[in-house]
Amino acid sequence: RIRFNGRAKREAAGATTPGGTVPGEAAPSGKKKKKHQKEDERDALGRRLMLSECEVRGDAIVNGKLSAFAKRAKKLPISCTFQWIRLVPNGQEEPLPGQDKATYIVAQQDLGCRLKVTVLPTCKDTNETGQPVSAVSSAVEGAPGGGAAEASPEVDQSPRLLDWKIEMNP
Repeated sequence: RIRFNGRAKREAAGATTPGGTVPGEAAPSGKKKKKHQKEDERDALGRRLMLSECEVRGDAIVNGKLSAFAKRAKKLPISCTFQWIRLVPNGQEEPLPGQDKATYIVAQQDLGCRLKVTVLPTCKDTNETGQPVSAVSSAVEGAPGGGAAEASPEVDQSPRLLDWKIEMNP
């Protein structure tokens, strides 16, 4: 009785060569391969995958705070730029000027729209720009308590001189 291990069975069946490789493949180098070794994934523009996914968290209500969270795909030192975009119900995208932080306070104009954030990573070491990732919020609703939030009266934020009275040893 002859016992075959897996490789011997494949060799006997002609599926591999006597060295244990599949015909047409290079012989093993003796080094172990990493199980999940990935090549640098790149998009059509040649940008590297630096972030694997993105999501919007928070309250999609008028005056609510939304935050963008992105997960690193690789252990690279990166910085990110953000762009918030209003998705109007008719499908039009309206970039929100000046909204380039990870957080966004939902405005009255966003009522009924969805908000999209696009995150663009840049490698700090090489200054290489990576693939952008995006996420979209649910449709913005009115403020809690029903209905849309009332527009708050504008508060004068200009600097003022205050009168201070200092008394020494009263």
